[in-house]
Amino acid sequence: MISFVKNDKNKIEIEKKIFNSNMEYNLIAFSKKQLKTKDILDQYSESKKLKTERYLVKKDGIYIGILEYGMVSPRTRKPWLSLLIIDKQYHREGLAKEAYNTF
Repeated sequence: MISFVKNDKNKIEIEKKIFNSNMEYNLIAFSKKQLKTKDILDQYSESKKLKTERYLVKKDGIYIGILEYGMVSPRTRKPWLSLLIIDKQYHREGLAKEAYNTF
């Protein structure tokens, strides 16, 4: 069963592990393969500015991903999903779709 846990700075290592399992995404989004703690903290600051909420995605008690959304997109002024990333070890299991549909 999918569940969502409000994310905070105490869970930064979990988030970093999920991001760093997706090196291809990191290259596209951040121009580097591995993120450091500062990179994640920068994302928290950006999230605060954009007024988005960030959750860790859990499946059967295991953290498998990150979901971030906002109620007002800066561009369209409508609700938006700004991030949905799944730990690479859980790719191809339909978990992103399950998380999206559950959310």
